[in-house]
Order: sequence, then structure tokens, then C-alpha cells
Amino acid sequence: MKARAGHVLVELLLAVSIFTVIASSILGGFISARDGRVSQKHTLKAAGYLTEALEALRSIRERDWQEVSVNGIYHPVLDGTAWRLADGEETVGVDYTRRIELTDVFRDASGKISETGTVLDPALKRANITVSWGLTSNQSVSAMQLLSRFPSDATFEHTTTGDFEDGYLDGTAIQDDEGGEVILGAGGYGNWCKPTQVPFVEVSLGSNGNAAAIWAAEGRVFAGTGENSSGLSFVDIEVSNDNPPTAEVIGTLDGYKTNDVFGQSNYAYLATDSNDKEVVIVNTDTHTEVGYFNAPGSSDGNGVFVYGDVGYVTTGGKLYSFDLSSKTGPRPILDSNGVLVSIFGVAKKLDVVGNYAYVAIDGYALLELSIVNVSNPYNMSWVGGANVNASGGKEVYVNASGTRAYLATNKDSGKSEFFIINTSTKSGFRGSVGSYDAGGMNPMGVAIGTGNKALLVGSGGVEYQVIDISTESNPKSCGSLNTDYDINGVTAVLEQDGDAYAYIVAKDAGNELKIIEGGPGGQYASEGTFESEVFDVGAGNTVMFNRFEISKETPEGTQLRMQVAPFSDGASSCSSTTPTYIGPDGTSASFFEGGGAVPFTGLPVADANPAKCFQYKLYLDTSDKDATPVFKSIKVNYSL
Repeated sequence: MKARAGHVLVELLLAVSIFTVIASSILGGFISARDGRVSQKHTLKAAGYLTEALEALRSIRERDWQEVSVNGIYHPVLDGTAWRLADGEETVGVDYTRRIELTDVFRDASGKISETGTVLDPALKRANITVSWGLTSNQSVSAMQLLSRFPSDATFEHTTTGDFEDGYLDGTAIQDDEGGEVILGAGGYGNWCKPTQVPFVEVSLGSNGNAAAIWAAEGRVFAGTGENSSGLSFVDIEVSNDNPPTAEVIGTLDGYKTNDVFGQSNYAYLATDSNDKEVVIVNTDTHTEVGYFNAPGSSDGNGVFVYGDVGYVTTGGKLYSFDLSSKTGPRPILDSNGVLVSIFGVAKKLDVVGNYAYVAIDGYALLELSIVNVSNPYNMSWVGGANVNASGGKEVYVNASGTRAYLATNKDSGKSEFFIINTSTKSGFRGSVGSYDAGGMNPMGVAIGTGNKALLVGSGGVEYQVIDISTESNPKSCGSLNTDYDINGVTAVLEQDGDAYAYIVAKDAGNELKIIEGGPGGQYASEGTFESEVFDVGAGNTVMFNRFEISKETPEGTQLRMQVAPFSDGASSCSSTTPTYIGPDGTSASFFEGGGAVPFTGLPVADANPAKCFQYKLYLDTSDKDATPVFKSIKVNYSL
């Protein structure tokens, strides 16, 4: 019996435990179901309050944008039959809190609405509506609505030559490289990118030799023969200031094979093949040899440059300096050891800007460009260079600020032959910021024309190529001449009257010197402005000008800024109202560097925005005569 009683007690306890579990589950289910119905009821009711707020906002926005234009926390209030916004949040019903938060809307650089954007869109507001309830769980429903100042947006755009040609040019010009662009007046009344198929002027250098060296300044060209011994060492050509120019040989000198030539004042300097006269000095008034420099060693003079009273010559793998305080007789060496610019390569043509010489290195060189500190011509030193491809350097051109070197190299199959090298820092190994494949041409020379154009010449392929270097990271062809002869050298000249020319020497017997007109037009200017034509929305109308986007290029040493001018209240014509140009802060003292929001508050003119009329003004400037900023397009958004 005692055993049986024990079993009964265990069974009873087990039964109680099972009942407790079942009862708890059933009771929990009852409670959960009840809470679910309550939560669903709250959510449905909150959604109703949320919808009401959304409809109230739409009604208020359609009646008056100003009522939703100020950021803050609000709630809707029914005033008679019309909704309006009151400050702060509100309690609706018994358990619900409703709030409307108005905030600004920003766009990114591409014009898309973005949480991280920095460009304010004055035509939009973001409304975040929230209805919440509950003391502890703080449950809520919410929605976001974008409110537009006007029902629809529109744009106008300027991007073609036709769009720009009715604007007002002051020191600026319009070119048509990519359909229409505004640039600084860069000189020349031709077009670098559309060279004539028959060169503008052709001149015989009076010999059967192959001209290989050229130097030019306004009114004067010096040429020399370097590829064989039958040509003249030096030819002096006078060029008229007419358009088209005329050219006449006024003097010659013979006796050497000339590899390079440089002009200064009344003298020409020839880099020659003579072992005891690597540099020959010619008086250009008498066309006689008056002095020379004998560099150490037996290598030819390959490149020559004169800076002040110091001459520089490349020979073998070295750069030497010599004294030119006098031009006559043998000229003394300054740095007796010279400076080694390449161990295995051959130093070729050079350019000197400021305290640095830049030397193109040909042959089996580790570097195609070497940079030498020549601040002390008695003790020059190698400081840096560039390794750009597996081929040798032929010629280098450096901009006036010394921040960019433009290097032409030998043909390198499958690789580039023209390089833009960042020389802002001279020391160490300098990198290429952009390159260009000459497409089968073996380059012999390079020059920089006005308006961001590089001129590359050589043999094989297309012998005369024009490269648009506005976008340094992506130089691209914009014009060419496919000749029947090799071109051995090129230089570019901008005249004071605005004419711009390329001078080339070629293997074309009887017409060795050729003059090609270039430029995008316009008198050269280091700074200038462009005012657009007026955009008019029509008589009696005004719109809100919201924002604008632009496309531009600003090469090294250039700057492009702009201002905008919304004006006229619609009652007067655009032509009878003077625009007031403003920047991003709404004053004439600030400037846009790129696109942005058109100011609409705190403006100097009361009826400035919304407005009937719109203009923009560009401000362009450069510190480099060969470079210009490029304005490509503008797109202006406005609300109807």
C-alpha cells in the first residue's frame, strides 16, 4: 500500500506540473492574442493620423510654399476648412504623438539627391512624419515626403558653339574641339585641330640637306641641317608680320652638321658634330662664326640652350655649362666635370626653366628624362628623372612654371610615345600624369601650342599630330597631317598681334621649312570673361532657379570661376534690367568653382529669385601662355 501511495503521489505531482505548463501556454496565448489585437488596433489608428498629416502637407504646399520653407518641428492644424502648420509636436487622441520635421534636401556632385550631398536644393524640402504611442515600447509609424517648391522642373543647357556664340567675349574665344567650348583668347586665327592639308607657307632652305634643327621667335626662324653633310649648317629666315606671312632667307653659314639650334638676341648657337667645337656661336647680323665652346671628350653636341649669360650643351651622357658673358672666341667651361645625366644613354635636346635643366635621354637609358639643378652653373647636380617607357627620349618642352614636362620618345610598339610628367617636385623619380600613343609614328620633336595643344612630329605613321591636353590624364588626338615626308623638328610661336604658328622642318627638298597657322582664335589674353546670352522664361512669368551643373577642365596653372544672375520680376524685360552677378553666398564677392545651388535668400536685389531672366558669367585666367581653362557646358535647373 505504501508503495502504491508513493506512485499515486508522483502521478499527482506530474499531473499538476503538466496542467501548469498547459495552463501557462493557454493563458499566454490568450494574452498574446489580446496584445496583438491591441497593437494592430493602435497601428491602424496611427496610420490614419499619418495619412491625415500627409494630406495636410500636400494641401499646405499647394496653397503656399512659404508655409513649408522653414526647417523645424511642426504639427498640422485645421483652421476652418484649411490646414496650416503649428510649431512643435502634438498629442492626438489620447495615446498618440504626431510630429512633422522639415529639413533641407541636398544633392551630390552628379545632381542626385543624397544624404551625404553638399549642394543644397532650394526647391525641395524633406518632411519626415512620425506618429508614436506607448509608454515603454514607444511604437511608431512613419513616412517621408519630398515637397517641391513648384509642381514641375525644367532645365536649359549651353554646350554647343551655337549656344555660346551670342555671349559677350572679353579676352575669351569659342573653339569647336568637342562641339563648342569657351576658352581664353589663345591667339591664332586658324585651328590647331584642323590643320590645312597644304601647309600655309613653304620655304626652301637652299640646299639638298635634310633640315633637322629649328628655333623660332616672332619674326625670325633659325634652321640647321643635321642628317647629312650636304646641307647648310645654319639658315636665318626673316618672317613678316602679315597674315599670311612671307618668309625670306637672309643669311646662311656652312661647315658643320647641326643637331640643334638656339637663338638669343643677335646670336645663334649651333650644337654640332665637331669634336673641338660642340657649340658654334653665330652673329646673326653678319652671319659669321664669332665664338665656340669645346666640351670635354669627343662626342657630338646634341642639344644646346642659353639662359642669361650661361650656355648649356649635351654631349654623350653629360650636360656641360659654359660662360657667355662674351660671345667671341673660345668660351670657358663653368662646371669642369659637367654632370652625368645618363650612364648608358645619350643626352639629347634640353629645356631650361628657372634653376633646372630638363634633358631628354636617348639610347639604352634607364631614364628617358633627367632633371639637373643648375642654380649654380659651376657645380650642377642631378636631382631627378622619369622612366616612362622602354624607348629613348628625343625632345622635352617644359612649361613656364616648371611644373610640367612634355616628353617625346622614340617609337615603342604598343606603348605611348608622348608623356606629360609632373615636375612640380624636381627630386626623385617623377611620374607621368598622362600619355598618348602616336600610332606608328616615330617622334622626332614636340612643341606646345596655345590653347592646351601639343604638337608631335616624326617619321612614319601620321607625321604631324595635334594632341588635346586639356585633360592631362587623357591626352587625345584632335587633328593631324599625313604627309609624304618625315618631319624632323617643330616649334610654336605666339605673336603679339594674336597670330599663332607652328614652324616645322622636314625632309622635303626645296620646301624644307613649313609654317602652319594654328590657334582657336582671339587675341591672346592671360585673363578674360564670358557673359552668356540671357535666358528668358517669357513675358509676365517668373520661375525659381534652383541649381546648376557645369563641365570644365582646368589644366595646371589655370583657373575658372563663375557667378550667376537671376533677375527681373517678370513685369519688365530682360534687356531693360541690369543683372547683378552673385556667388554661392548671394553676394558679388564670392564665386562658384563648380556647380551649386542658385541663391534665393538674402540677395542684393529684391526680385532676384524667383525671376524672369538668367545669365551667367565666367572668369578665366592662366599663368601659362600655352594653357587655358576650358568651359564645356552648363545645365540650369528651374521650377515652373
